[in-house]
Amino acid sequence: MGIANVNLKRYVDSKGWGLAEVVHRLGRSNSFWSDRLANREGKNIGAVLARDIEEKLDLPRYWLDEDHGSNLVQFPVRPKHHDEHISAVIELMEELDARGKMEAFAAVRSVINRYLSSRTPKASGGASSA
Repeated sequence: MGIANVNLKRYVDSKGWGLAEVVHRLGRSNSFWSDRLANREGKNIGAVLARDIEEKLDLPRYWLDEDHGSNLVQFPVRPKHHDEHISAVIELMEELDARGKMEAFAAVRSVINRYLSSRTPKASGGASSA
């Protein structure tokens, strides 16, 4: 089994995901992922597929290609934000696929822009009369 297959299998197992969740997050078919997660002959994860998986799972680039040791895989951990509300948003966004993250980001940006524009002092339009 290729190292990328091993790392993906360990990652999927650590998340407690079944095949349906893998298909939901990564696309393709049940049999496609079943072959790669079960180490079927000739079904190794190549470089292009590995980069696609890393992007969709928000893993660091080339993470699937690295040997993380035989006993314990060190999964990337994002530090918690000191603000509990921001931490909650980050946790929710981590569950989204790439498209969902982009849509959520656009919505958050829109809310921030509206907030900032409402707090910007308006310039007076007329000259003062003395």
